[in-house]
Amino acid sequence: MKFKTKSMIATGIILFISVSAFLAGFLQENYSGQAIDLRKEIAELQTDLDRMEAKALSLTSRDIDFTYSAIECLWEAFNKDLEFKILNSTLLEEERTNYIRQIVRSLQEVLGYSNPTMILHMYRVWDYYSNLDDFYIATEETDGYDYIIPRELWDSYISVYGMPVVELTPSEWYGDFFSYDAIQALPLVERPRDPLFGEMFVFESGGIEFLCDYFLFNPVRVLHDDINKKLNKAENLEAQASRIGLGVAMTTVAVVLSAAMANRLNQRKIEREFEKIREKEDRLAKKKRDLISIPILIIAIILSLLGVILPTFLNL
Repeated sequence: MKFKTKSMIATGIILFISVSAFLAGFLQENYSGQAIDLRKEIAELQTDLDRMEAKALSLTSRDIDFTYSAIECLWEAFNKDLEFKILNSTLLEEERTNYIRQIVRSLQEVLGYSNPTMILHMYRVWDYYSNLDDFYIATEETDGYDYIIPRELWDSYISVYGMPVVELTPSEWYGDFFSYDAIQALPLVERPRDPLFGEMFVFESGGIEFLCDYFLFNPVRVLHDDINKKLNKAENLEAQASRIGLGVAMTTVAVVLSAAMANRLNQRKIEREFEKIREKEDRLAKKKRDLISIPILIIAIILSLLGVILPTFLNL
């Protein structure tokens, strides 16, 4: 009866340790799997981030060049108008017409440089499509990644800084020019005209560098922050899996010890049967006592418990 009790205890310990080892291994695999998936996602997002940043830098450089070129053309128009004002009384009609055309050409070149900038493109798209939520600079289908300016970013800018563009009539734009009346006397098709809005001219009003940083690089910064959050989460999962790995190692030792002691108890059972036979033949035979198996099983269960509990304390 006493030996049967030992055997039952050993079986219970083995079952407990086996379950503990399974749970520890399952948790480690779960955390490791999540970390691996996050690392893959982070790698893909980092590729998108690099593309977005390169695109933002390219557009910013282009729009700054366009803006300064537009300013140069406006300066040329202003200087040509000043020259026209000074020489007007001495000019022949053909020379006067030539001056007017040069001024108009310079003003039209201003529009040619300013209209393609991203800020004006966004304005025209959202002005025309009032219900459009997002402005796509790049799409997954065409470019292999999404680069989106959300409408809420546009609205947020307006609520803080006001409209990023200004609309000007001819008199508001070049009304102070000496040549203004002469330009307005030209046929409509020969006057400065916006290809979409006619004689309503749209220009950025917030500073091109600031506007590019605000609209083009904000999505880049948002994605960068998201990558950092995912990276921190992946590192935490990997650290947790490593701590649980210690528990797996300890429960593995416990399983080996418990299996060895279970085998020892089975061997003792066989020996016990032989002892009974020998007792019948020789009543003087002494019974052997097993003082090792149960203590080692107790050590095994302690190791198993430590394997489950210790990673939790290390996490704290």
